[in-house]
Amino acid sequence: MKYLDLDEVFGVSRNIPGSYKLRESVDDLFLESLQQKKHIVIFGSSKQGKTCLRKRHLRESRYITIHCNTNLDLKGINEQILKLAGYEITISKTNTVGGSANAEIEAGFKIIVQATAKFSTEARIEKNKTTSPFTIDLNDANDIINALKEISFTKIILLEDFHYLNIKTQIDFVNCLKAYYDESSLRFIMVGIWLDENKLITWNGDLAGRITSINADKWDSNDLKSMIEDGCYLLNIRFDELLIDDIIVESFDNVYFVQQMCYSICKKYKVTRTVSSESATEGQSGYFDYNNDFISTSDNQDNRFFIGTISNLSKISEEIVSVHSGRYISFLKQLFALKYDDINLSKWIIQCLLNSSTQTLQGGITFTEIYEFIKINHTNQLEISDTSIKAILNYLVAFQFEKNIKPIILDYDNGEDKLNIVDREFIIWLSFKNKNELLSSIQN
Repeated sequence: MKYLDLDEVFGVSRNIPGSYKLRESVDDLFLESLQQKKHIVIFGSSKQGKTCLRKRHLRESRYITIHCNTNLDLKGINEQILKLAGYEITISKTNTVGGSANAEIEAGFKIIVQATAKFSTEARIEKNKTTSPFTIDLNDANDIINALKEISFTKIILLEDFHYLNIKTQIDFVNCLKAYYDESSLRFIMVGIWLDENKLITWNGDLAGRITSINADKWDSNDLKSMIEDGCYLLNIRFDELLIDDIIVESFDNVYFVQQMCYSICKKYKVTRTVSSESATEGQSGYFDYNNDFISTSDNQDNRFFIGTISNLSKISEEIVSVHSGRYISFLKQLFALKYDDINLSKWIIQCLLNSSTQTLQGGITFTEIYEFIKINHTNQLEISDTSIKAILNYLVAFQFEKNIKPIILDYDNGEDKLNIVDREFIIWLSFKNKNELLSSIQN
């Protein structure tokens, strides 16, 4: 028997047990997309296996990673791509073409690589590399394509945390993807926290058929049950079927929270590593489980330690999310105080959140619902307009980045005009709160 620590099985930083088997449709789609020319978008709520998916199937040597943030524009993305590909970039004298400053690029090659200076008549040879200076527009996808072709660059380009780019930069980059698809063999993987499968296609309809969107949120009850059973098998324990069902209900179908629940339950019953089969057996007719109940061998043919139903499972769930209370309350207080364009509509958005049912929060709150709520409750009708409300909603991701709220909690989907909670634990946390008391604490 292979012995594993609890952290290796249900630890939140580990790969999801058995996930390669239990979500074959997602894995197959990703593997199939890697064999094709298409760009790939991996999207979903936070902590749903996006990073786990690509790390499981992509060796680090096969890709370069750009870590996105709100300060990065299209020029900055392209500059990082070229640097990671092996270029040295220096800004040339101010040479403005169409409003864009050019950059002088130096490409490093080993001597064995033919480095014909196509962009300049001058080439400098050093001990172990040849450099060829040429001018490039960092905002022009065609120039980036030509530069990468020059050094036969073939790695996948991964844009991690794509959602942190401001909307204009996201759209600017998305509009370049068609050129990369049509004029090169370069492929991009964009990883982001949002829930709209067609977000990029909404911005650029030409990408239809040129990108594959993979929804990391696709965890149904059967997937989660299989994940729990796989983890229990690795620990040589067994959860009661009703306990498994209760865990899934408590988790709101969130795989990360399922892992946390299983981890907490195992700790509660002192399961810290794989249980030896020998210690599980008590005589020939049965054994004692972690509830100190005697279980006959006929009830549990594989002789694994058994954990039955737990009456206070909601208490375990509440304890798990309570560790985030400081972060969530700090976020709500900062959002409550936000004045965007000197308008304080954000507090009404919070009140709309707190007045929404758990079911509504899971599906997202539509712009119409937000607008109607504010219209009914706001005292100053002059501040209310589609434009002013949408301006704040579209600023939410940037606001959370600026306030170092990670992972982000809210995201506004322009395609569906919907405010989504993309940190699912926030919904679980809210379900345990008295909304009036919470609103009072935020205001003070």
